Amino acid sequence: QAAGMLSHPSIVTVYDVGEEGGTSYIAMEYLEGATLTEIISEGPLSIHRATDIITQVLSALSYAHSRDVVHRDIKPDNVFLLPDGRVKVVDFRIARIFHMKRKGLSPCFA
Repeated sequence: QAAGMLSHPSIVTVYDVGEEGGTSYIAMEYLEGATLTEIISEGPLSIHRATDIITQVLSALSYAHSRDVVHRDIKPDNVFLLPDGRVKVVDFRIARIFHMKRKGLSPCFA
């Protein structure tokens, strides 16, 4: 449900989260492209492309952190690259919402 609180160009849009007939579901935007894991299995990225990807991921995480949401599972499988070059951070299933004073968070929460 944490991702449903977030609206950022580099975070997958979650439309609904719920349970129906004992089965949990998440309805999110459809993404075409590939995970970063799939892309790097084809060969190394250029410095320019790698910098672009990490900049978009950091922008998404910075935004999430500003809303007290910590992803907790950043890895290449959870970074999705769209054909137009945009990046989407996905899979906020184990994300946590921290309702505490910012000064109380330590760097390990990043």
